Amino acid sequence: MTLHLELRDAIEARYGDALQGPVELHQDAIRLRLGNGVEMEVRFAAEDAYSIRWTSGRDELCIDTAPRPDLQPALPSHLHDQRGQVRPDPITRPGLAPIENLSSLINALLISPTLEGRGH
Repeated sequence: MTLHLELRDAIEARYGDALQGPVELHQDAIRLRLGNGVEMEVRFAAEDAYSIRWTSGRDELCIDTAPRPDLQPALPSHLHDQRGQVRPDPITRPGLAPIENLSSLINALLISPTLEGRGH
């Protein structure tokens, strides 16, 4: 829970002008809405265990670290794209500080909500 508190505070400080309203703190997640309409639900259990889901219009995407036998073990994080395909994660890196991974993703989503042109 403290990690989510820290993430909420850091996101509001870094992206205040790019947010539509305050970051919502829930028991096991934070929720936020970007100015471009992207809605995110963020869950971090640890630096290498997370799930970040977002919607943009009708598109639903997710980056997570849940084990997948169909992907290389060297690529523990993966993207569930808007077409339902599972691909290597082009943005986050397990083991980095959660705020760094989340910031990298927010920066990318502000440019392209479906991560088009980001290796998938």
